[in-house]
Amino acid sequence: MEQINERSNQISETHPKAILAFLDQMTGFESQVNSQIDSESLYDLIYQKYPKFIVTFLSYGQDLIPSDGKKELLPSHDVYLWHYFFPEKFKNLSLLNRDLLLQLSIAQNREKEHKISKKEVSNHFEACKKLLLTEVNTLYKDMEGMHKLLLEKEGALGRKLESIQHLKNPWSVYFDQLKTIGHHFDIIQTSKDLIKETLVSFTLIKSNLERMGVEIRNENEFFLLKTTESLELLSQIDSQQKLKEGLDWIENLLEDLMKFNEKKENQIRTLEDWVESLKSFTIPVGTDDGLLIEKSIDFKKTTTKWLDYYILQDVMELWEDQESLTTRVKHVLSSLRGSLSILIKTESLSDFRIEKETLEKLLGEERKNKKRSLELLSHIDELMKKDFAVTQLYIEPEYLKVPLQTSFSRLGNSNYGFEKKLGIAIKTFWSKISRQYEEAKEKTAHQELEKALKIIETRSAKPNTDHYHALFLTKNFVGDLFLVSRMGIENQLEETVRQWDQGSGRSILLSGDPFSGKTTLAEYISKHFFAKRTLMLNPNSDIIVEGRKFRTSKNLKEALDFIKRSVNNTAPLVILDDLHQWRDHEHSLLVNMKALIDFISNQSQRVLICATISSILLKHLDSRIPFSLTFTKFYSVSKSTNEEIFKAIMLRHGASHKDVLEKEKNPLTDRQLEKKILSLTKLYDYNLGAVLQAWTFCTDILETDQVRFVDREIQLNDFLSDEEVLILKYCLLYGYGSELELKEFFTTRFESDIKPAIRKLLTINILGRNEEGLLVVKDSLKQEIYMLLNDREVFA
Repeated sequence: MEQINERSNQISETHPKAILAFLDQMTGFESQVNSQIDSESLYDLIYQKYPKFIVTFLSYGQDLIPSDGKKELLPSHDVYLWHYFFPEKFKNLSLLNRDLLLQLSIAQNREKEHKISKKEVSNHFEACKKLLLTEVNTLYKDMEGMHKLLLEKEGALGRKLESIQHLKNPWSVYFDQLKTIGHHFDIIQTSKDLIKETLVSFTLIKSNLERMGVEIRNENEFFLLKTTESLELLSQIDSQQKLKEGLDWIENLLEDLMKFNEKKENQIRTLEDWVESLKSFTIPVGTDDGLLIEKSIDFKKTTTKWLDYYILQDVMELWEDQESLTTRVKHVLSSLRGSLSILIKTESLSDFRIEKETLEKLLGEERKNKKRSLELLSHIDELMKKDFAVTQLYIEPEYLKVPLQTSFSRLGNSNYGFEKKLGIAIKTFWSKISRQYEEAKEKTAHQELEKALKIIETRSAKPNTDHYHALFLTKNFVGDLFLVSRMGIENQLEETVRQWDQGSGRSILLSGDPFSGKTTLAEYISKHFFAKRTLMLNPNSDIIVEGRKFRTSKNLKEALDFIKRSVNNTAPLVILDDLHQWRDHEHSLLVNMKALIDFISNQSQRVLICATISSILLKHLDSRIPFSLTFTKFYSVSKSTNEEIFKAIMLRHGASHKDVLEKEKNPLTDRQLEKKILSLTKLYDYNLGAVLQAWTFCTDILETDQVRFVDREIQLNDFLSDEEVLILKYCLLYGYGSELELKEFFTTRFESDIKPAIRKLLTINILGRNEEGLLVVKDSLKQEIYMLLNDREVFA
């Protein structure tokens, strides 16, 4: 207590110049705030002045720390003010300035995108300015009042020092916090500059689409005008002179139509260029309890995805309609030109009855096309104005979120605007029940698709190119080191080969679900029993039999006949991997399989056939012909044992020399690891390859030599429409498909139902295209799509 009083009596020795100087700076800052006239000027003032204000405050506080690093036994008058009393209040003002800087930036950006009016920005500025002036004035009074109190009131300093004598000096904490807040000002300014660039790109994308709309509208008006003028022209032709004038007019019109050809390509190319210019960066979007909330957004990726879902399908449809109409107009005009030319050569006239009927019909088509294009353009304009905005990131939980109900024929959807209708008072009980049912049904579909999209996006985003995950996705990563023996099947295969070697006719069929190991077992037979006597028989490849070379096609009978003629001194193994490959328009799968049956029936003692086929295609063939009964040995390899799967994972994981951690970064015990693997095994129905693939979905590589296992949602839920199920069934059943094949199957429904469904499945990365451009189910989803369709019993 004596020490406190002694320090209290030393007030006259303090140097309050720093405090007075700081108070003068606050007065100057308050005056500058009061003189600002708009949002931009207030933003500039806060960004340019306040961070310097923070630096000044911190420097004054740091000056009070002893240079030798020794702590004072008791704080002084200045230390109490700068280290204990001022920091919390100044920190609150700093947070306010940071928050106001962010909100002013947001308001300015939203006004640039016409999401709020200039009047709203002005009102926002006045409210910010008033609040800031009030808080600056309050802090000034608090700081000045405490300073005077300690100087003028006897014993005041002593009592203050006594109250904190057992407390640790908090300055270091405040110092770090204020430095962080000062850094936030730079983050906000940097993001503002980046947002400004992005706003320019978004404006150009919108302008490109608006220009496209204007051109389409002008084209439609041009077509209507010229078709109408053509009708009038025919009505006025009553002489050879007018025939020649009419022919010249038609010729000039056809030349004008040639200029329409390149518009689509130029529009799409320009749109792609502007989307390509978008960047990925982190943006502050708000604050919470002093923290700055930031979002990391890849504008290129999210914008591309949003445009794909909402806009580009309609744009392509518009251009397809325009191209179709342009072609139709050219055809009609060309026919009309031919008619006029014949009349000129024969020096005769005509009433043009047929030509007029054709033009009248064309006029009706043009009016119909105009109406449809206006609806599509209106729909595009509405979506762009409502949702396509950079500043949506400030108000939406997920920026430019793709639609939950993904439909590429939205204009025909009777539920369009349904949520607005729910706001209207419902007049009767039954209509209320009906609407509630429809709303619940929509929400269910939304939830299912949203859940599936997150899983699909995770699969698409995870490249799995690192060494660790490659161990699980490459079966022969280091020779045969990671191949797990299936003793039961392998012993039976060995016995089959032994019997065949002794002269018995034998043939082998391996069937199973995707990734179950059919090809691996076929290769096992080749490597262990037919090291140099194996023929891999694939379509469009070369095979050599006892020195004779042959190029295969999709005609399996032709290839088998060549083998039959050429095998004299050897007894080869012929592997037909993935039987679904043997089909095209000229050679059906069924015909090729009948050829295989004939070959096995006659040549199974000279040649050992080993074929692999999916379980669903086998079931399909058996319903048509006695296919599986033709083979003497049939093995279903869809399921493996717990021990085989556990060993396969541990072999690969052990080779990585990494530790497995759980989500909290605690090491997994052997028992926990075994449970995780067993859970995945049951989830993927004991499919060895599917479980290995699933392991990569559940594991993340850490920077250290560690792997983190995360119990995340990885199995795809059922969100498929009936049309999507039909497409996926076809592609899984036959291994691949094409639009032409599907059009032949669904002639009447293709344009309205099947084609939009194909586009959707391609867009959300369930379907892809192989090297030949054919539709295939993505490998990362193949087993789960198969399980979904199997649960629906579509393969029954």
